Amino acid sequence: MNEQTNVPAVGPKHAVEAKPARPINWLRGEIDRMFDDLPFGRSIHGLFTFPNISLETMPLTELVEKDGGYVLSVETPGVSEKDISIELDNDILTISGEKKAESETKDAGYLISERSYGAFRRRFTLPGDVDPASIEAKMKDGVLKLDMKKDKDAAQRSRKIAIG
Repeated sequence: MNEQTNVPAVGPKHAVEAKPARPINWLRGEIDRMFDDLPFGRSIHGLFTFPNISLETMPLTELVEKDGGYVLSVETPGVSEKDISIELDNDILTISGEKKAESETKDAGYLISERSYGAFRRRFTLPGDVDPASIEAKMKDGVLKLDMKKDKDAAQRSRKIAIG
């Protein structure tokens, strides 16, 4: 009664070859169909594949313009100041760090040992009007804040180049 066939099944739009039903293939097909139905204008298969990147260790950031400058906030819970490195090369700001946490509990014959490690590196292209000499970093309650003042001479360094 449950016979499978290779006869094309005709749907409302086009013919589709019937394949043996496997739960994982069905799930994969449903997920692919869901993403194909989204209005992105291009295929997004593989969009959520991040080789060599763990999203759990990527700190969240926020760049806000205020008071004649910018404030870059980077969430780094559990990361010590001594485990964070901030470097500026031209207009590229690189913030890297490593989280190291261990806990061990011995109770009534049970041993629980938990470790959490993770390294991150984020790179930012700073706005062209940042004064590199004005960058100051502070850390409080697991949030790294970089205050950056605008360079008053930045407008003089930029110019429009005519084609001709």
